[in-house]
Formats: sequence, C-alpha cells, structure tokens
Amino acid sequence: YIVIPAFEPGPGLRDRIREMRDRISAQIVVIDDGSGADHRETFDQLEEMENCTVLRHERNKGKGSALKTGFAYVLRQMTVQDRSAYEQSSAWILCADCDGQHLPDDGVRLLELSRRHPGSLILGVRDFSGPEVPWKSRFGNRFSSIVFRTLSGIYLEDTQTGFRAFDDSLLELMLGVPGERFEYETSVLLVCARQGIPVRTEKI
Repeated sequence: YIVIPAFEPGPGLRDRIREMRDRISAQIVVIDDGSGADHRETFDQLEEMENCTVLRHERNKGKGSALKTGFAYVLRQMTVQDRSAYEQSSAWILCADCDGQHLPDDGVRLLELSRRHPGSLILGVRDFSGPEVPWKSRFGNRFSSIVFRTLSGIYLEDTQTGFRAFDDSLLELMLGVPGERFEYETSVLLVCARQGIPVRTEKI
C-alpha cells in the first residue's frame, strides 16, 4: 500500500500518483484531509483510477490524522479475511507526500529494505550537506537531529522526512501513537526508539 495524505494539493497530483503506481505494484490510498470544494474534482479523478482509493475528511484534521486514517483502512482491508489468514499474511506500507518530492525509484528501494528488515521502520533521508541547500534548512535539520538524539539516544540524519516504509507488524503501533498534525511523525520516531523498534535509513 502507498499511503498519501493530501491537503489542498497542487496541480499534477494525478500524474505523480500514476508514475508511482506504474513503478510500484501497490494499492494507492489517498486521504483528502479536508481540502474543500475547490479540490473535489482532483480527488474525484483519483477515485476513477484503477487500484486507487480516496478517503475523505470533511474538515482538515492534520497530517497525523490523515496518515492514521490511511493505516486504519489498510488494517481493515487485511482483516476482511479471517484472523488466522491475517496473521499469516504480509503487507508493506509506503508513506509518501503529495507534492512530488518523493521519487518512485526511491520508494522501491525503501520497500525492498523493509522486506529485508521486517519489524523495522525505514526512513528515506535527504542530504542536507550540498552547497545548494539553504543554511536555514541545513541548520534546522541539524538542530532537530540533535534534539531528537537528546530525547531518544538515537541520532538520525533527517527526523522530518515523511517518506517512510514499514510492514504490517507495525500498523497497530502506528495507530496508537499520539499526535494529529506534523508532530505525529516525530512522535512515531520517539515511540520506536523507546520500544526498541529498529529505525533504518536510506538516502533518497
């Protein structure tokens, strides 16, 4: 499953999702996080795409809530069968943003790493060392990494990335992590660190 939270998406979302779907054999789950009537046509078009499901929030609830709506849908899809079949099955979840910054080939690599390391959270981390990176972005990333290490004891190069992959064994944990908006993704990392769940990184 590829879970994509979306709030007032810009043009080209359908083309980006098509590119992702063509590269990765997956069910696409898009969450319209209260984007409103001006964006309804975009999501209606997505619903017409093969293997694409659109879940809708009537009002904006935040990225964390949108992700959890997507995770709950995946869990329901898996438990339509009997429980014993669910326990024997495996699914992988790739979280991607709707703005096109996440490339399909990188998504393939994150999912492959997730398959090789079951029970781990895989982060697609960005490179902030290049001269083209604004100093504010470089400083902000460095600062957040240091704060996260202080809180968790783990150093991560990019704590803000939304490009993540994991298998179905972590679904219920993801649903139980507190947070409704952007803080949710950091909370996920903290919970994983405290519970000893491996967090692995891959350059994107």
